[in-house]
Amino acid sequence: MIRKVQAPMNQFLIRGLGLAVFVGLLLSAQACKSGSSGSSCVDCHDPPGAAEGVGIEEIHPWLPVSCVDCHGGDASKASKEEAHLPTPGGIAGPTELRSLSSLELDGVNPDYMRWVNPSDYRVTHQTCGLSDCHQAITETAPTSIMTTFAGHMNKTRYYAGLQESRQASLGVRGQSDTEHGDEIGTTDNLAVLDPPRLTEESSFGEFIDHYLEKGCPRCHVWNVGPN
Repeated sequence: MIRKVQAPMNQFLIRGLGLAVFVGLLLSAQACKSGSSGSSCVDCHDPPGAAEGVGIEEIHPWLPVSCVDCHGGDASKASKEEAHLPTPGGIAGPTELRSLSSLELDGVNPDYMRWVNPSDYRVTHQTCGLSDCHQAITETAPTSIMTTFAGHMNKTRYYAGLQESRQASLGVRGQSDTEHGDEIGTTDNLAVLDPPRLTEESSFGEFIDHYLEKGCPRCHVWNVGPN
């Protein structure tokens, strides 16, 4: 008797839950279209009633900034196609950026790089580095030794006989500083270290350069990370 009553109740609950999920999805989709928060980014990615840990994190609590302030895009558009940045031709999507080298990433549309990662040094002058924000940091950080790896290259190359001076001239990233003041341990110009592919005839020096070009910043600063 209990089983006969319980079976219809289970079916009723399952159907009720299914209806609730359907209505929830419908309301969520409607929120994206109606723009209830004034931003289609928030309406779609952080809908009301979202579970804890789901949605958009409070990334800049000390000063309100909008999604488009950092990522670009158009928060006034209701559809994903209009609100999002289009993927550049020749790239399947954001995950494909991981397979591109630092120099290849330089050729990607800067607006799309900003869309994927607003903190990329290629675009921080449009995001974090605006004049009333973190301009001083974003202007100096790209020329730092921890960003160019220059100080690690010049000594090794000098002792290996690959350059005549200990002065840094190469880095994992080419940089120039027009306001360079001849301070000790600094330089006004760096060319990017981009050695040819290794072959059976490659010299000892070319092997060294291949090792040096794999400096930490090449991946951790100038490439797209796994996340």
